[in-house]
Amino acid sequence: MKKLVVLITVFLLSACGFEATQTYRLTLSGSQAVPINDSELSTKAIVRLDEKRRKLRARLYIDGTEGFKFAHIHSGGIGETGGVEYTFEAPKKHKWKHGEKRYLVVRENGLSHAEMEALKNGDWYINLHTEAVPSGEVRAQIVPKTTMIISFKADGSQQVPSVTTGASGQGYLAYNSAEETLNLRVNSQGIKDAVAAHIHTGRVGSNGGVLVVMNQNA
Repeated sequence: MKKLVVLITVFLLSACGFEATQTYRLTLSGSQAVPINDSELSTKAIVRLDEKRRKLRARLYIDGTEGFKFAHIHSGGIGETGGVEYTFEAPKKHKWKHGEKRYLVVRENGLSHAEMEALKNGDWYINLHTEAVPSGEVRAQIVPKTTMIISFKADGSQQVPSVTTGASGQGYLAYNSAEETLNLRVNSQGIKDAVAAHIHTGRVGSNGGVLVVMNQNA
């Protein structure tokens, strides 16, 4: 009987436990927001995934976040906006200690296979909404530390030679050094007759050959 009780206890502890198989340490900034903004706000988040038990745990620090409204985990790749998957909430039954940084959490059980794949593929992001920028002032794509994200603005002044135009664009690039893969998305504004878009070789102020032909959506 004692052996049976011990086995049942071990099973229950295993079923209720959490063991992260993937951990993401993120910095939210306006440079990843869509559209890009120049906000000086920056904060941290930690996302952990237990693939075996299909559980998600996330923590978002909100100390010093002026005008905070709410925060979510959204679906969507770099440079995209998507629907809300989960909402960050105050931790239950937690008593804040003096000097402790305040944070919000997501605790979700029973993730589907598709949800876990979307998360691991970098197709989820954290978005923090404020009164100043209700659509999201700072954001972080949920990607591993081996992935570097760079955002940039494009306009006619950078052309060689420069051109006067009302068209502009905002680009988001993710480079995974472990897999040696690059993902680039450029959102354009004020362009109705685009015929092609490329990644070229060439330094600032010079023109170079086409390296990659970019696909255009509608």
